[in-house]
Amino acid sequence: PSIEHYLCMDGAQEGALDWNVCVREGSDPPSVPVSGDDPAHLSYTSGSSGRPKGAVLAHGPTARAAHCIAERLGYTASDFTLGATSPASSYGLVANLLPAIHRGATIGLMSWWDAENAWEVMNRLGVTVFPGNPLLFAELLSISRRRGRKPSALRLAVSGGAPVAPELKRAFLDELGVFLVESYGQSELGGFVALGRPQVEDGAKFTAIGPALPDKEVRIMDETSRELPIGHPGEMCIRGGFMIGYWNQPDKNEEVIRNGWLHTGDMGVMDEDGYISMLGRWSERIVSQGRAIFPRPMEEVLFRHPAVQYAAVIGKPDHLAGELIKAVVALHPGQEVTVEELENYCRREICEADCPEIFEVIDEMPMTATGKIGRAELQRMESERRE
Repeated sequence: PSIEHYLCMDGAQEGALDWNVCVREGSDPPSVPVSGDDPAHLSYTSGSSGRPKGAVLAHGPTARAAHCIAERLGYTASDFTLGATSPASSYGLVANLLPAIHRGATIGLMSWWDAENAWEVMNRLGVTVFPGNPLLFAELLSISRRRGRKPSALRLAVSGGAPVAPELKRAFLDELGVFLVESYGQSELGGFVALGRPQVEDGAKFTAIGPALPDKEVRIMDETSRELPIGHPGEMCIRGGFMIGYWNQPDKNEEVIRNGWLHTGDMGVMDEDGYISMLGRWSERIVSQGRAIFPRPMEEVLFRHPAVQYAAVIGKPDHLAGELIKAVVALHPGQEVTVEELENYCRREICEADCPEIFEVIDEMPMTATGKIGRAELQRMESERRE
């Protein structure tokens, strides 16, 4: 009821004004006093593992995060971005819109994703920065290989929302001369916990997400909120620069904010130089035969299979083991693969003890509104089968 106007970026529509016309009019902004502690916007969680929640983010931390991200990625006024993920997602905001606004860059948005059209647009307009996700990057790489070159001015790809296979990072750098940096963040932050640098990295640092950003303090903690030594896996916790709280859900705040630290619920490990490698969400862990297993390493292996477009590893309830490790995959159009072929492939790539025990190929992977795999929906489907 409080909304007075809708603005549409694709031109005027019924009940909505044209964004471009409003910008051209150049009206003076209203005189509204705003402090750094005042709420700036609501950033909704993706709902990949539960019902979405609105995180209330303040102006000050949001502005500092935008500055730090722009600095890490080397954004300048001469950059031209092309955002291909939903502007409603926190990732589209903190990887594309806010850092580019901060540096006065030119910002592009795609209404829908079409890989061939995206390559043409990037090449024609001189797009230099492409924020997206691994699925979009894989398609762009495939088209660039067919055409024998990258889009003319592209220098940087920024990934978020899903793990990036090291092979994809390497292919972008070696074949296209483009840095593909990985990010890790949450809607509750209004920024990133860790972000890669557009530079050549070696060894474990190449496969890591990257170092923490200077606007936040990051520690790896155990279940009692004690800091763990370097190299020990634990929960990633943040101090400074996170949300005021969840919108109209004060009871949820105490679940994640304790003693001034935001507990992300994500497991990771930090090296001696502050580079962070993510293991997976605590809520996504699979407990089988008393052993805690995180899906990410298995999913990265499955993503490398040429027929697999989407992959998710979940826990299948079992009265003896607690949970069995189940891999659910959806294939690229026109591809075929049997369960036996997937089993043999995984055993070749990783040791049998770390392989999924059950495989299922489905026609269509459930997705959230922000383009992430709907794990909660997969678990619901599994529970319904059991019942």
